[in-house]
Amino acid sequence: MWSGRRKATRGFLTASLVALTVPAIIVGWLGWMLLQSDRELDRQRVQERLTNAAILAVGSLEQAVVTTEQHLTAVAEASDSSRAAEIFALG
Repeated sequence: MWSGRRKATRGFLTASLVALTVPAIIVGWLGWMLLQSDRELDRQRVQERLTNAAILAVGSLEQAVVTTEQHLTAVAEASDSSRAAEIFALG
């Protein structure tokens, strides 16, 4: 009588263990995939920030070059030296 009950209990425990282990493994795997996805998203955001910073830096440099070109053109077009000195001092 007890041996049959022990087998049933052992079978129930084994089935319960299997039934709980499989979902636990799946949840662990999904958690790992979520962490990897989150890391990749962080890498992409850092790359986007670097790209945006580079675009802003290039834009600032281009604006500085345009301003300098305009300034130098005005100085070159000035007919007398006092006008050139006045324009140069404004820049």
